Amino acid sequence: MNQQVHQHVGQQRMLRLALGVSAVALSLGASATSFAQEAEGASQPAGDIVVTGSRVQRDGYTSPTPTTIITADDLLKTAPANVADAVNRLPALSGSTTPRTVNNSAIGTGGANLLNLRNLGAPRSLVLLSGRRVVASAANGAVDINLLPTALLKRVDVVTGGASAAYGSDAVAGVVNFVLDEEYEGLKGSIQAGISQEGDGAERKGDLSWGTGFADGRGHIVVSGSYTKIGSVDNASSRSWYNGSKLITNPAYVAGGTAPQYIVAKNVGLATAAPGGLITSGSLKGTMFNADGTTSQFDYGYASGLLSVGGTSNDFAENIQLQPDQENYSVFSHASYELTDSIKLFGEFSYARSKTNIESVPYFRFGNVAIAADNAYMPDSITSGFTMGTTNASIGAAQVYADRKVTRWVGGVEGDLGSGWTWNAYYQDGLSKITNEVRNNTIIANYLLAIDAVDDGTGNIVCRSTLTNPGNGCVPINTFGGNAISDAARDYVTGTAVQHTRIHEQVASANIQGEPFSTWAGPVSIAAGVEWRRETFSADADAISQASGFWLGNYKASSGGYNIKEGYLETVVPLLNDKPFVKSLEFSGAARVTDYSTSGTVVTWKAGLTWEINDSVKLRGTRSRDIRAPNFNDLYQGGTSVSITVNDPTTSTTYSTLRVVKGNLDLQPEIATTWAGGIVFQPSFLPGFAASVDYYDIAIKDAITTPTQQQVVDGCQAGNTLYCGLITRGTDGLITQIITPGVNANEERVRGLDIDLSYRTEALGGELMLRALGTHVFEHSITSAFTGKYEYVGDYGGDVTYATPAWRASTSLQYTKDAFTLGLQERFISAGRVSNAYTSAQLANNHVDSVFYTDLNLDFAIGDDGKKHFFMAVENLFNQAPPVAPSTTGNGYGHIGTNTTLYDVMGRYFRIGFKAEM
Repeated sequence: MNQQVHQHVGQQRMLRLALGVSAVALSLGASATSFAQEAEGASQPAGDIVVTGSRVQRDGYTSPTPTTIITADDLLKTAPANVADAVNRLPALSGSTTPRTVNNSAIGTGGANLLNLRNLGAPRSLVLLSGRRVVASAANGAVDINLLPTALLKRVDVVTGGASAAYGSDAVAGVVNFVLDEEYEGLKGSIQAGISQEGDGAERKGDLSWGTGFADGRGHIVVSGSYTKIGSVDNASSRSWYNGSKLITNPAYVAGGTAPQYIVAKNVGLATAAPGGLITSGSLKGTMFNADGTTSQFDYGYASGLLSVGGTSNDFAENIQLQPDQENYSVFSHASYELTDSIKLFGEFSYARSKTNIESVPYFRFGNVAIAADNAYMPDSITSGFTMGTTNASIGAAQVYADRKVTRWVGGVEGDLGSGWTWNAYYQDGLSKITNEVRNNTIIANYLLAIDAVDDGTGNIVCRSTLTNPGNGCVPINTFGGNAISDAARDYVTGTAVQHTRIHEQVASANIQGEPFSTWAGPVSIAAGVEWRRETFSADADAISQASGFWLGNYKASSGGYNIKEGYLETVVPLLNDKPFVKSLEFSGAARVTDYSTSGTVVTWKAGLTWEINDSVKLRGTRSRDIRAPNFNDLYQGGTSVSITVNDPTTSTTYSTLRVVKGNLDLQPEIATTWAGGIVFQPSFLPGFAASVDYYDIAIKDAITTPTQQQVVDGCQAGNTLYCGLITRGTDGLITQIITPGVNANEERVRGLDIDLSYRTEALGGELMLRALGTHVFEHSITSAFTGKYEYVGDYGGDVTYATPAWRASTSLQYTKDAFTLGLQERFISAGRVSNAYTSAQLANNHVDSVFYTDLNLDFAIGDDGKKHFFMAVENLFNQAPPVAPSTTGNGYGHIGTNTTLYDVMGRYFRIGFKAEM
């Protein structure tokens, strides 16, 4: 059977590869304008497009920093509910935060779409809107793409290299610029709906845009609005691919033997807790409380720490939510007026809101709930006290609610000074208001009082604490079995952790561009500017959270702010022109001096060469020094608590405790050195074809990292008193809290190749266009002061935050004839390992299969003007299941057995819609 399955999978892959090869073969024909040429402005009117890779604006100039440009039409072929879903398919992006990746967490990024270039972290990827900064929508400085007004999106520019000298801090991995059509005229709109093959995760989306000129063409105004509603997928077990795979100790392992120490097993559950309770100590160990309160014997099967397989264990992860429900809407307006023939005023306003409801997990206690012998709810058959593990089915899961609102104003002026000189200045004010709530959140102290229930001597069941303190309001609960608790009991043992956060950003910027003089090879171009930013942050929290009384959330009040003053100069200098083997040779350079009120002055720079050998071949290369300054989370975070497990060497036990992540005011900026170089090939003998291959190497030193709870505990055990000061223990000797502040302690490096191929031709009476993008990563290593060097390329379960495929590729084939367009997209993620930390002798089947995803889209124009379209799309056409890739670190019991940052967990998904323009 396994051989037949492998043969079938192999045939399917060969079929897909054959389709791709056939597409390329069909494309090799007549002439057309290549997509890459359009990206460089070759087919655009002079001055019509400004490439994001540089602030220099000059006809025909292309930055030596590689820039991938995707039009809105190409991005939206598959009718995604959010444009971030389409951008994240670009191979240069990996590990982005999406609503499907933060699906059970109480942290402030739940439901957000945060882009991640090179898998270096969202805070190292700078997001712009029409070339200007956007106020952060999370305390880590990242911008939630859900909150961008994209109904008027014209294109997205992705700069895949350091750009701090041109755009400032945070552009270590690159820049993603969402360019809006601020000159749109007419009326257009679209509606669409979608649903998964399983009948869940329903989507509804609509947008409307209008633009017109006024004052005899001297003025122009555009207005747009959009609305999206996305339904939830409530549990992982709703998908046929789910099988409860987790990493456990191999039952056949014997020290010194040949059997691997670890295996990946299916149907793995908890060995130390059950929904209604499991006795974990004494002579009654293994007694389980059933849903109706009766008892039965728990079958451990094979137990491996907290987990077991082959028995009656409960799979904690099967109820993990795959997708939360979400509602997003935005409005945007832009107006401009030509005050004179050379001066134009403009203003902009946008408002957006995103609301997300996430079903988290129930309050779990793994073998550390003490039950007294006289507990009033105790079954008569049990007469002694014991220790119990439970996932508290009677209380149910915590509910996480996130609400983000962003208001943004921009006002500015731009002008023409003549002789090729232009200038602009603007002021921007952005405000993010973020509310995070954890509802049905267990209050730990109240829970411990409520489960200690006794008979008051008159037949009434009360809390033991009430006997000595009658006014404490305690309401007893029965934790044995799955009995629903009363409203009064729920009100006592649960509450809502709440935090309100405000992030305010003010930006004032002035820039000038021109050509002051010429050399023997042509005009020298410069761009220069100054910028001032003021960013402030404040967060409050409820009283119980401040005292770390909740199970989840436990937000803390914090505040802070900083000023940034900077100036930059960028230049392009022609060195040679129309010489043998040199059609043109240009030097580009940039320098920026930035003064942070928190960490002082930093200089960033960039130097690059562009050598156009002839009309067909161009070489390019850059070196840059880039920075990321500490963000609000890094500096001011008051302390966010999450429940984790820790292996405590002092007590030789593993149990649940709280980890508190805090800010550190002593942090310094991260420094990155970036090399990039490549070739652009547009052969004259094959019109319509373009290709580029670029090498990149980004090395970051003094990278900010937060040690894990285990690293702090192990450091204390090794005698480091600094770590011991971060640990709090209770009277029973168990750890109750571990503080983990950020430190400048890591070095991170990523190296690889980017490949971009495009071809457009006439074929079969229509037009055929092929676009292929691929990224091959040679290295993504982190050298930690705590653990040494670790390689994340091909590691899909070691730490899902950094999982980096060796290859990611995306191919798009589109055929258009008259009113009909058919598109086929193929996405590829290469094979890897469950963890690079293990050899095959240590972990059996340490392999994760490669994956192909196929998407199909159809568009049919109706009417004589061709401006009305019906469209449909099928995502994951072959219903490709995600490969098994369980987590090998952290809370493995709560992991669904695959990597949600890499793979599609929804399955086949259908969308249909209508769009029109007039």
